Amino acid sequence: MPCKVKVCKAVQEHILELLLGDETLSGEYEDDFNKAEKYRDKMDQLSAELEYAVKGLNKPQSEAEISQGNTRKFKLPKLELTRFNGDTKDFLNFWSQFEKIHIDSNIDDDDKMHYLIHCSVPGSKMSRLVSSFPPTKENYRKAVQQVKELFGREDLLVQIYIRDLLGVVLQNATGKIRLELSELNDVLKSKLA
Repeated sequence: MPCKVKVCKAVQEHILELLLGDETLSGEYEDDFNKAEKYRDKMDQLSAELEYAVKGLNKPQSEAEISQGNTRKFKLPKLELTRFNGDTKDFLNFWSQFEKIHIDSNIDDDDKMHYLIHCSVPGSKMSRLVSSFPPTKENYRKAVQQVKELFGREDLLVQIYIRDLLGVVLQNATGKIRLELSELNDVLKSKLA
């Protein structure tokens, strides 16, 4: 755009020289000058608006600002994705974080598949399961369904947590660990939460 403005100014100056050279054209000179002035004002206004718009596009935004649609006065730290090895006991911790990626409609399924692969501990049951699917967006939903069916079965999770609770109670009763009543209460509540 600056080149066009320079060319326009050069042409305008040439026209002015021609008009000023002839005394009989002073009225046309004034009309031409006023039109050119309006044009320059319009160009300056459009240039300022364009510059403002470009600055707005180039302004870095955190992911939180983009997803929330509002501005924050602080930056959130980047989260490290939880890696899952296939231990059913750790599934809820993994899924509570990964589900945010899973339900985000702004992330393509192809990218979600790569996140799922990245969240798998290499060489683990989870990694072997996810790697059995070619990493395409078509296979993402199938892979997630298999992960949930294999590691996120509610009946297995209930059994695991009940055994864990019984283990804490038995260890406390047999004296292997000695917890104060308030500590035992806290441990049990954390396991039930």
